[in-house]
Amino acid sequence: MDTIAVKPSTIRIRERCDELTRTAVLEDGCAQWVGAEVRGNDERWEVVHAPIDASLYSGTAGIAAVLSRVDADRYGELSRWAARQAVAGWHRLPADGAFAGRAGAALAVSRVGARLGDTQLVAASLAALEQLAPHRSESLAGDLIVGAAGTVLALSAAIADGAAWLTHDAVALGDLVVGAARRTPAGLSWAEPGEDALCGLAHGASGAALALVELWSVTRHDRFAEAALDAVRFERAWFEEVGVWPDLRHPHATRAEAREHAASMWCHGAVGCGLVRLRMAELLDDDACRAEAGAAVRQAVADAQRAFASGRGAARGLTVCHGLGGTVDLLMEAARVLREPAHAEAAELLVTMAIDEIGADEWPSGVNGGGWAPGVMQGVAGEIAVLHRVSGESDSPSWWP
Repeated sequence: MDTIAVKPSTIRIRERCDELTRTAVLEDGCAQWVGAEVRGNDERWEVVHAPIDASLYSGTAGIAAVLSRVDADRYGELSRWAARQAVAGWHRLPADGAFAGRAGAALAVSRVGARLGDTQLVAASLAALEQLAPHRSESLAGDLIVGAAGTVLALSAAIADGAAWLTHDAVALGDLVVGAARRTPAGLSWAEPGEDALCGLAHGASGAALALVELWSVTRHDRFAEAALDAVRFERAWFEEVGVWPDLRHPHATRAEAREHAASMWCHGAVGCGLVRLRMAELLDDDACRAEAGAAVRQAVADAQRAFASGRGAARGLTVCHGLGGTVDLLMEAARVLREPAHAEAAELLVTMAIDEIGADEWPSGVNGGGWAPGVMQGVAGEIAVLHRVSGESDSPSWWP
């Protein structure tokens, strides 16, 4: 009998899912994990080991979403328990935000409930999304992680899933995001008073652009597509000036310094910017976004090649936010949107190289300072989603529920 070859990525998926199963703390029909996370701010932070929160970024909502998508038969019950833990704890999250806020956690749990046929999870999630309606704040309006833009993204996804009654709230919040933007000849950007506007997906103009173009996709209100293109135009001015999408959290005086602080990460840099350009090219058929997506892919791949050449290709594993997982996901999206299979082949090669480099060692965490993390954006669940995507089992971005 012929032996069927199993991809290394498929083997790792099972290993990592089983790792989440072993490390789960089960109690009263809920699942919780203890992991590393960074607490503090840019001036002072520390890595602590504590029970994770309910968020999509690093918490139980994200883990539940990944497990239900990868194998609802094998890991469905653990996914359900993690989702229940998220429901019990999302009142502690800020209301706004797709990744650190209640909006994103509720969306994730609603999709878990739909996959598992759990009407109670779906009902609880939709009720939580409806309760966001009175929440109106211009603070961090353009922020995808913990701002109003993130809530717009989550509401738009829920509308696409069938919750059309949320459209009025989503449009109102989208108008708030647009109204809070800084308007300059270069385009639209968002920043707190006294702070510089940023490039990038997590906290920069790309994040607001993604939220607004997704809102356009479910409402067809052209003002949201126009604002999304203006946000991309703001970042285009930086790209044309510097040659990369710089991480503007770091002060710089010269182009060389700006390039030095340009990393190909999901949160700040080419990976996140490229993912947004691909989505805008797909929805709006915009040639400039399509061209910039190609530039983002080239930059991200070149950075990954340099990292492997230096022996640090998998220094942060296949984690999504800061690790190689973001680049892999960018390549898979490029293969899908641009219909170029070579990008998927490159993604699979990067995963194979990372697995070979890591070997039998403990997989590195994406948490700055180290430490095992179970969540989506910096830990095990995200690596599972990346491996699942590159194995050909999913067309969904690894970072989205």
